[in-house]
Amino acid sequence: MSHSVRTFYRSRLEGLIPVLAILAALVLAAPVLGQNPSNDGRFAMTPAVRTALGLETAVVDAASQSDGLHLTGRLIMAPDVMVHVLAPARMTLRESLVLTGQVVDTDVVLQRYYSPELIALQAEVEILREEVEHLRERADRAALLLDAGLATREEVHELRLQARATAGRRDAMLARFQGFSIQARAAQVEVRAPQPGQVISAITEPGMAVEEGDPLLSIAFAPVLRIRLDVPEAMAMRLESGDAVRVPGAAGSGEIIAIGAELSPDSHLVPVFASAPDTLSDRRPGGLIDVTLLPTDAGSAIIVPARALVRIGGAEVVFVDAGDEIILVPVDIVSRTRDQALIEPDELRPGQSVVVSGTAALKNIVEGG
Repeated sequence: MSHSVRTFYRSRLEGLIPVLAILAALVLAAPVLGQNPSNDGRFAMTPAVRTALGLETAVVDAASQSDGLHLTGRLIMAPDVMVHVLAPARMTLRESLVLTGQVVDTDVVLQRYYSPELIALQAEVEILREEVEHLRERADRAALLLDAGLATREEVHELRLQARATAGRRDAMLARFQGFSIQARAAQVEVRAPQPGQVISAITEPGMAVEEGDPLLSIAFAPVLRIRLDVPEAMAMRLESGDAVRVPGAAGSGEIIAIGAELSPDSHLVPVFASAPDTLSDRRPGGLIDVTLLPTDAGSAIIVPARALVRIGGAEVVFVDAGDEIILVPVDIVSRTRDQALIEPDELRPGQSVVVSGTAALKNIVEGG
């Protein structure tokens, strides 16, 4: 027999090995696959069938005794360390001199805008300033005339009220210009950094128009991060402000500081905000992060691996490994994440083993497949 022929038959035989393995597993599992579980959801399980089906188990634990609920959150910048610069009027970006992530000092020019409206507002401020001075001079003259009996107290009081009201309007307009340098001839407006920090976001595309009140840029003056988690409502009801939050691999811990009062309209989940451990201060906002929640109000709930949950007949069940038999146990899920589920301890107790691998075959047995 030539070498090429031997190679051909060897490759065909190697391709049959997985098929033969599957057939062997079916033969070993035939006593179980041919029977349905008893009325109480139990059926026998021999070691040979267990091996053939590839069953693997995990021990469940009480939520209060476990290492916590594992979730994935997102890092955000703490709102109390952010400064937001808003447009005082309608403007159009001429040029941006800053990039997101850049560290800036106070009073550094960050952007230049074109805004005839802001120039007009500045002119109005100058008019109000002159009007305030004029009203104050009239009030002072009226006070002198009052001493001579040529004016009344009401006239003096009225002029002083007008001066204060006009000064209030002027100061309100000036507050809108804080952090802006205005060059009237070119209708150019410069945006300056209100304090030192890192630019978190900024408009950078020349020609982009903004309306009054639109955000121009945001600066963080301290590297303080928060963690946002979106959790099911049932889980949120078991969380409290102050519950510990840990990040695997990071020293220290944070805690829950706020629990959303309403569901997010998009995800129908509850936003939960937590402080991040100080050791994460060098991480960038927007990144995903794995966290562990340690709820103090876990009660008697039990944490089960998500892989153990199987949906049969519209209900969630787990397969409990009792040694020589497998028991189908319906469960009442409180909340569920990608990796875990928090369930009520109706028929499941801490310390029991549940099947996490081979559940598809067990489901076929239950459904008579």
